[in-house]
Amino acid sequence: MTICIIAGKGDLPKMAIKKLQSENKKFHLVLIEGQDYNEEIKQYPHQFFPFGHIGKFLKFTKKHKISKIVMIGAVKKPSLAALKFDKTGMILLSKILKQRLFGDDNLLSTIIDFFEKKGLKIIGIEEIIDNLLVEKGILGEINPDKYHLKDIEIGKNSLKITSNLDLGQSIIVQQKVILAIEGLEGTDELIKRSKKLQFDSGSKAILIKMKKSGQNRKVDLPAFGLETIKNLVKNNFAGAALEAGSCMIINKKEVIKYANKYGIFILGVEN
Repeated sequence: MTICIIAGKGDLPKMAIKKLQSENKKFHLVLIEGQDYNEEIKQYPHQFFPFGHIGKFLKFTKKHKISKIVMIGAVKKPSLAALKFDKTGMILLSKILKQRLFGDDNLLSTIIDFFEKKGLKIIGIEEIIDNLLVEKGILGEINPDKYHLKDIEIGKNSLKITSNLDLGQSIIVQQKVILAIEGLEGTDELIKRSKKLQFDSGSKAILIKMKKSGQNRKVDLPAFGLETIKNLVKNNFAGAALEAGSCMIINKKEVIKYANKYGIFILGVEN
């Protein structure tokens, strides 16, 4: 069995590589042209592919006897008009256009279905790395107060509505007011954007992050890492509520240590 890692940005691809190496498992690393990778990930043997060259990629998987694919890391989505497709890529594009599927969830599910019909199994990162998913309860030493818990419930209920519209996985609530909902910018930019909307006094803002309803668990699960906790501190947040069993914490020990140091709570909550 050979695994193909299709990598975006962030620490997850490097963590997956190190785990597979420690277990002496065969893998190939694929990077996507046009993405802003750091030099560390490019130190590993890799192959670049453009977004639309699906046929070329399938030949690559056959040549290297790849049976499983894991898609991990943040990917900057290109403009559809800017993409160039090979023949097989055009077939996949036609399936997407025919069904008018442009939201992230529907788009990813269509891509997964396409690859799996070609004999490739798409797996989730939790099949490679254990203990990534958030557990229910307090993570760390800081507890939310009763005002925070009310804001968390507002955020959870709001995300149940927005997820049906295939919007972002995160929302920011302060003093029973929804300050901002995640768009294409991602969680860290959402946090920065919300700073100027926050109330100057009273209970501080909270980030609530949950998996979207109907979201495929094999790809794009919500992730929370060191950069995000640092952004919460910089932008005067009280803490974060993350969906237990569906949200990943990357570099968990470091994240919790940082949260404790700066008085930020992290709470695993049920949907």
